[in-house]
Amino acid sequence: MLCCCVSSAEGEKVPEVVEIQQRSVLDTVEAKLVEKAIEAVPAEIQKKVQKDAPPAPAFGSFSVVVPVKGLSSLGLELDHACELGPMIKEISKTGAVHVFNELHPGTALKLFDVITSINGVKGSDASEKMRDEKVEGDVALTVLRPRKVELSLSKTTNLGLKLDFGSKSFGAVVREVGKGLVSAWNTEHSGVAVGENDRIIEVNGTQHLGEDLLAAIQGIEKDSKFSITVLKY
Repeated sequence: MLCCCVSSAEGEKVPEVVEIQQRSVLDTVEAKLVEKAIEAVPAEIQKKVQKDAPPAPAFGSFSVVVPVKGLSSLGLELDHACELGPMIKEISKTGAVHVFNELHPGTALKLFDVITSINGVKGSDASEKMRDEKVEGDVALTVLRPRKVELSLSKTTNLGLKLDFGSKSFGAVVREVGKGLVSAWNTEHSGVAVGENDRIIEVNGTQHLGEDLLAAIQGIEKDSKFSITVLKY
């Protein structure tokens, strides 16, 4: 859902409650699988990934191949608010991505990376694929790493943004930039201008979920100075 200030995605599924004891046993089993995978996989992975492969950029696009064989999943918690693809919210220590990161720190996936392609499936289709299907074998991912930009503003008018988010989203995704504080800031900072699919994650240095971020912005007094932190994709 969209609005001039913010919007909230409805109809989210409530996660099932699992007994703590049962979850603990599963975590232990999966952790042992990960330990075995880290011990067994290096030689195999080195055949798939060039030893002289360049490290991932500080921001921008890069590609990796993550082996999932022997593990139950990629082990990612994802935010699907961005049209470019799902954004990584959390990396489980019992998943294939954690194993990959341990073995390849130079190209390790990080929080806030957006997966723009999975096995050639792109954008919103990639989001649906990762939401609905269990991945197996070798998984080819194209990843977009954001650049973090801080805007220092004075609240003389509104931001002039249309934002989109879910109740559990990190911050809010920019859908449209209209006349307001951000468009004026963009005029003076064209090299890092805020645009569609960028994401506001902090207000005055504090990270917020979707609705809380809107409330934090609305709570700033008129003419007060404040800052917002934006992830530029």
